[in-house]
This record gives sequence, structure tokens and C-alpha cells, in this order.
Amino acid sequence: MVKGQRTYRAHCLILPYPIQGHINPVLQFAKLLDHGVEVTLVTTRYIYTTISDGFNEGGMREARTVDAYVESFWIVGSRTFGELLEKLLSSASPADCVIYVSFIPWSFDVAKKFGIAGAVFFTQYCAVGSIYYHVHEGLLKLPLADDQSQISLPGLPPLDPLDFPSFVYDLGSYPAFYELVVGQLCNVDKADWVVDWMAKLWRLRTIVDVWKIGVTAPTEEKGVVRQEVIEHCINEVMEGKRGEEIQKSAAKWRELARKAVAEGGSSNKNIDEFIAKLEVQS
Repeated sequence: MVKGQRTYRAHCLILPYPIQGHINPVLQFAKLLDHGVEVTLVTTRYIYTTISDGFNEGGMREARTVDAYVESFWIVGSRTFGELLEKLLSSASPADCVIYVSFIPWSFDVAKKFGIAGAVFFTQYCAVGSIYYHVHEGLLKLPLADDQSQISLPGLPPLDPLDFPSFVYDLGSYPAFYELVVGQLCNVDKADWVVDWMAKLWRLRTIVDVWKIGVTAPTEEKGVVRQEVIEHCINEVMEGKRGEEIQKSAAKWRELARKAVAEGGSSNKNIDEFIAKLEVQS
């Protein structure tokens, strides 16, 4: 079958980072693409069966360290993903676009070798990505001081040091993950599209002050939350007047989300626009 004869509008390969927290939002996005688009989910052999990360028997648990897994996934994943794209190019269903989770920036480079468009998908809040961007570009100096006053970054409210992700606030605590989250931005400026999962809002303040669907758990030194504090927060959410208000707010936002992804909704329109651009170049 040649491209002009195929019955679908475009063929998208979706490549999530192979852990459940990244696969779930990507799967939801894939469902929204169901407008005549052929979608292929590409992940490691340990979870499904497509490309290799170098640890086919146990995934990340098989690797000795996080560093070893990340390095292997980059080397072996790049090679096997390229083999998949090459195989598809000579098939009846060549890929028109690769949608990849931002933690796998090498997949964009592989796609470009075959002349395939790349769309980067962020599974975290844009506000978090903005912080990592400023770290990557050297615009946010690390380490942060415990007694440092509030920090201002473009597009974000003033933040205390403890408001920052642990990879940034507690620098050196998770070196492999730090390299992963900061390195995701190494080629984001080259992507053909950027798929925003959430609006550019700060998660804690949004959840508590804007959406009103949660409460703040005060932290002690080094960001530790005591057991009794967690218990108090759970009771506050589940019981009493505050709990009722949170449940009402949650129901309201759930309904708004349903309308957004329904036909004619804002998310639905964005998906249609994305597909239309794909169709033009396919």
C-alpha cells in the first residue's frame, strides 16, 4: 500500500519512558488521538514487546544502578528504535511522527535520521519543566541555600527553596535522576511540536489555592513531613466542612476535564489541530 491509499490520516509512534507514571498519561493522550490516526505504542520488551533497553528480563530492576539503566537505554534503545523505524519505512504503514516523553531526548535524534517529525511530550507540569530549563541553562544557580529568600523565575510565583523539586533543592541526593530530568531539555528547542500536559501553573499552589482540591502538608527541616501531619491532612480532606468543599471542587474540575476532551472541547480542538498539521506533512 502506498501512502496515498491508506485509510488513516497519519501514523504516530508514541514512545513513553518505561515506567508506569509516564506510560499512563501517554496512553490517555493516545486515546485522544483516535481521530483516524494510527497509533503505535513503543516501549521496552520487559513491559510489552518492541524495542530493547538492554535489560530484557527485568527492566530497570535488572540494572545494577540507575546510571547503568539510563546509559543502556540510551545506547541499546537508540539502536533498536532506529531498527524499528527503518522496518516501518519499508512497510505499508511508515511512521509520520514520533511522540516521545521528554526524558528520552535521544529518540528525537533517531527520528530525524529518518526524516520523521518529532513531538516532545511532557508528563510533568510545565512549571517543573521551567525550573529544570533554568537549571540546564545555568540561569538558576545551585545549590540553593536553606536560608535563601524567595526565588523568582519568569512565569512562576515567588518560590521558597522547599517548593523546588527534590532533585534541585536537595542537590546530589539523586545524581542519576538529576542528570535525567535536567538532560531532558538538551534538544527541546529543536522539536517540531511540544505537547503540554498541564498548564503553566505551580502544582502545590494550584492544587490548594486555585483548584481547591487539596491541603498543604507543612514540612520540617530538610523537607521531612511528620506522620501526625499527614494524618491531620488526610482527616481534613476526608471529613468535615473542608472535606466537603474539596469533594465539590474535585467534582467540578472532573466535569470540566470531561468537557475539554469531548467533541468541541478545548483539548479536542487542540488534538484536531495537531492531527491536521500531521496530515499536511504525511
